[in-house]
Amino acid sequence: MQNIENVFVEIGTEDYWESNTRFLLKSSNWKGYLFEGSKESSQLIKRQKIYWQHNLKVVNTYLNRENINTELKKNISETNIGLLSIDVDGIDYWILKELNIFKPKIIVCEYNTLFGDLQGITVPYDKNFNRSEKHSSNLYFGASIKAMIDLLKDKGYELLGTNSNGINAFFVRNDYSDIFHNIIEEKKYFSSNIREGRDKNYKLTFKNNLENFEEIKDLQIYDIKNDKIKFLREFEEIYSKEWLSKSNYT
Repeated sequence: MQNIENVFVEIGTEDYWESNTRFLLKSSNWKGYLFEGSKESSQLIKRQKIYWQHNLKVVNTYLNRENINTELKKNISETNIGLLSIDVDGIDYWILKELNIFKPKIIVCEYNTLFGDLQGITVPYDKNFNRSEKHSSNLYFGASIKAMIDLLKDKGYELLGTNSNGINAFFVRNDYSDIFHNIIEEKKYFSSNIREGRDKNYKLTFKNNLENFEEIKDLQIYDIKNDKIKFLREFEEIYSKEWLSKSNYT
C-alpha cells in the first residue's frame, strides 16, 4: 500500500466530525480535499484544529454531474488520488458515473439499503436533489448496492465489501486488487439496521426496514438496466433472502 499517493478527496462531509477520511488525516497525515455544499458546515470545519494542523482544503460547493469534473480539476492539483469518498445523500450514483478526471485507488460510497441488493436502481437525476425535501421520511436517496457494484465494475473496480452496519461500500481499482486477495477471505456486503425514518414532523419513527419501504414504495426510481423511470413498487423482488436475514426487516 506504500505506493498509494497519500491524498484523499471526500465529497459530502457536513462538519467533518463523522467522516470516512478523518482517520487518514490524523493518524497518517494524508493531504485532503473536502467538498461540502453547506456554507455553515464548511465554516465549522475551518474552525477546527485539524484545519490548520494538517494540509486540508475545504471547498464550499454543491457537486453534480454537470460540474463534478470541472470543480475537481479546478481545486485539486494531484491526479494520483489514494482514496475518494462520496456521501451526498442523493445523486451519488450520477456523480460517480460522470467522474472521469482521475481514478482513485480506493473508492468509498454510500448506498441505500431500502433499495435492496438484487436490482440496479437509483433516484432519478436532479442536480438540486435534497434528501429531506424529496420526501419527509428522509429515506429516499442514493442507489442500491448492486447499482454501485455494476457501475464501478465498468469503471475498473472490484468490491472489497461493506461496513457491517450497511452504509458504505468499499472498492479497489483492479490493478491494486491483488493486495487484498490474501487479506480478505470473504467479501461481504450488508443491509442496514439503522432506523432513521422520519414522520412528517421530521421526528424519528424507529420503524423497521419493511415498514420504511412502505413509506417510499410509491416514489419514482430509475431502473439502470432498462434505462427507464419506474415506481419502486413495480419491482417484484429487490431483496435476496440473505439481505432480508441480515437486517431488521421483520
